[in-house]
Amino acid sequence: MRYKLFLVLVLFLPFFGSAQNVNIGDILCTDGTTVKPSDYASSGKTADGIVFYVDRNNTQGLVVSLSCQSSNIDWVTQEHYYDMYDIPELENYVFSREAMYDFDGYQNTLIIRNAHGADWYPAAWSVDFDHGWFLPSTGQLRWLMAYINEINASLEIVHGTTFVYDHPRWYWTSTERGEAHAVVVSQTGSVCYYPKLNYLYEYQIGVRAIKTCQFTTSPSHHIGDVVTAPDGQKSVVYYISPDDGSYWLVAMNDLPNDYEWGPSTDVTELTNYNDNDQYMALHGVHCGYDATLDLSESIGASPQYASTHVDLANGWHIPSAGQLSKLFASLPFIENILSSNGGSTLLEERYWSSTECSSDKAWTVNFGINFNQAGIFEPEPKNNLHPIRPIWSQSCSAIPPAPDPTPEPGIMVYPNPTKGKFEILLNGIEGNTTIEIFNYLGQLIDRFEVQSLIDGYVLPYSLTGKAAGIYLISITNGHDRYYQKLTKNYAGDYGTYY
Repeated sequence: MRYKLFLVLVLFLPFFGSAQNVNIGDILCTDGTTVKPSDYASSGKTADGIVFYVDRNNTQGLVVSLSCQSSNIDWVTQEHYYDMYDIPELENYVFSREAMYDFDGYQNTLIIRNAHGADWYPAAWSVDFDHGWFLPSTGQLRWLMAYINEINASLEIVHGTTFVYDHPRWYWTSTERGEAHAVVVSQTGSVCYYPKLNYLYEYQIGVRAIKTCQFTTSPSHHIGDVVTAPDGQKSVVYYISPDDGSYWLVAMNDLPNDYEWGPSTDVTELTNYNDNDQYMALHGVHCGYDATLDLSESIGASPQYASTHVDLANGWHIPSAGQLSKLFASLPFIENILSSNGGSTLLEERYWSSTECSSDKAWTVNFGINFNQAGIFEPEPKNNLHPIRPIWSQSCSAIPPAPDPTPEPGIMVYPNPTKGKFEILLNGIEGNTTIEIFNYLGQLIDRFEVQSLIDGYVLPYSLTGKAAGIYLISITNGHDRYYQKLTKNYAGDYGTYY
């Protein structure tokens, strides 16, 4: 498969210089300059579009139009749909996840319009192509949908048409699947193919044009940068905040096993997102660190639960629904970088987020397990097994405070993280006590008994020679059972064990 990543064939490129960085959510004005949303009201300028993408070269970006070009339109008219014409020059993408690599909507739109006129291809002809606007490709539109809340905030400031859950919920891309189908993207993130003739009226597939612009900017990081996380682990930047003040890192590998989200009980500290009109809101749920911390504290440590196995002590956590959606959108820019730096691409599976749906379900993002619904949010029973790709988010992560030196009855381990040797401290526990140690796969690696004392018991222990990763220390004393998670420092990348 030959992938197209933003080929520069644009004939109309407004240029705007700026002394400040250009970020997602900034407002492109009709005079070719950009202003920050907070400065727009006092600028006296007229908005032309909203920036939603900035490239790695700091010279080019994409803006979305202020209004819909159409809320219900066909890709191919009924008159010509049954001709089953496959545009020869337009590459076909059979699978939705592969279509994410199509990032050249301008060239696609040019090819479509050169093939036939508006009587054939109304969607491609509904845009103001002569002034640089075009039908977005799949990769461009899915990226836009991941940032829909940020874009909506700027659209409200300039009195543009915001994206809402009501129709149109789906938008055409300029990506072709074959003679009968093109790719559509929903506002809730689903990437799938659909007949080029919009024969189901209730879908009301619309068009939202985008445009390419040039500028000068110098952000602190770029999507796809390989950096070292604060705990020394190699990772990849996949998100930069609109104010350029923070960034998110994705681990080089998944956790080594699939895990349950948790028990079928409501985590009272977490917000439940379970109404249809909240699907779009999921794109904006961003602080996975806090959610993972709340989840871990609520359900406790247990080998089968996902939150037990992330290195929360060093800021790594289960991504929230919005963080996971942005991770999916960034795949075209990070997959090759992950694999070329010793990591692994994300599987075509449903990945857990840390966002709760209800007492018995939590949210996942479909990374392509169903080839026609890639990228969509899906609620899953909490006892299902799914993979986890840890992330680190500068805006949310914080090292938890040191444990209380006089804790409640239970177990402590010190130092944590450890390079191998540590001490198990039992406090307020008396009599015959069973200690069990589980590895990151949930496998029992050691089990023994001690006679603990009510005023405290200290047991030296060593994981020297064992694989780096997350371990679980379990103690049982009569009917009481306690858990403590322990991190053995990694010798290499997160998820690579030595």
